[in-house]
Amino acid sequence: MSALRRYLFLGMVLMVLPGCGGGNEAPPPEAQQPAPAEAPVTPAVSINAMMVDWVDHSAHAMWNVEVAGQAPRDEKGWREIERHATQLAAAGSLLTLGGTGEADAGWAQSPTWRAHARELSDVGLATFNAARNRNLVEVTTNNGRLLAVCEGCHKEFKSELPTEGRVHDPD
Repeated sequence: MSALRRYLFLGMVLMVLPGCGGGNEAPPPEAQQPAPAEAPVTPAVSINAMMVDWVDHSAHAMWNVEVAGQAPRDEKGWREIERHATQLAAAGSLLTLGGTGEADAGWAQSPTWRAHARELSDVGLATFNAARNRNLVEVTTNNGRLLAVCEGCHKEFKSELPTEGRVHDPD
């Protein structure tokens, strides 16, 4: 068989094979519909617990790089900054999900709360990128942004500290 005939034969086989799959009926209607979206997950702890044990802890780790002798000096130090910045970036999203605290559901629905949470994520991501670039000046600039985000949110939503009996416990 010549090469041309083999290619023509192969082409015809490939055109016929899809039709050999056993019927061309449409899938049942339920298979065509997207699955309904599940209800959002609510964290198993209060927003306050997330703030004190995760956000506040990471924020203080970031601010501490400005203390004499605390700036990252090696890869391990920079990775630590990256880790805390990642936690801050992720926390912004988590804080919009609510929590088990008395005021958490209302806060999570507030457009202002959500804007503060988005700013927290943005500054966390910017700090992560600065740490990846080993740029201490940019990390400290972002620390100023982080402080402004925290203070702005606390003025509006959490002016009384401590709450729920939880306070930051420095390492």
